[in-house]
Amino acid sequence: MSFASIAFLCFFAIVMAVLGLSCIDRVGSFAHGRISEARQWFLLAASYVFYGWWDWRFCFLMLLLTISAYACAIQLGKNSPRRRLWAVVGIAGPLVVLGFFKYFNFFLGSFGAAFGVEDLGTLSIILPVGISFYTFQSLSYVIDGSKGK
Repeated sequence: MSFASIAFLCFFAIVMAVLGLSCIDRVGSFAHGRISEARQWFLLAASYVFYGWWDWRFCFLMLLLTISAYACAIQLGKNSPRRRLWAVVGIAGPLVVLGFFKYFNFFLGSFGAAFGVEDLGTLSIILPVGISFYTFQSLSYVIDGSKGK
C-alpha cells in the first residue's frame, strides 16, 4: 500500500477514527504520553496489516523478531542468571536475520572469488521492506529492556 493511494487514506482514516473513539473515555491520555494497552495492541495489529499489505509472507519474519525481542527484554528485566545469554540472543538474533537478507549473496560471491570457485549461485531473496528499521527497533527494545526501561 503506497502512502499516495486511496487505500492508504482509507486505512489511515479508519485507524485514526478507532484511536480517537477509544480515547473518549480518557481525555488527555495522549497529551501525557500514555497510551492504553488496548490501543497498543490495536496499533500493533494495524502495523502488521499495513506491512502485510505489501507482502504478507514477511509478517511472519517481523512477528518472529517482535516476539523474540519481547521475550528477551522480559528475561533481561528479571535479572536472571542467564541474563548474558538472553542479551546475546536478543542482540545477535536480529543481526543474523538482517545479515542474511542483506549480505548473503555478497558473502557467497566473495567466498567464491577468494577460493577460485566460479559460480556458487545466488539465492533469489527479496529484501523485506524496512528490515533495517525494524531490526534496529528490536535491538533498541532489547537494550532498553536490559536497562529496566
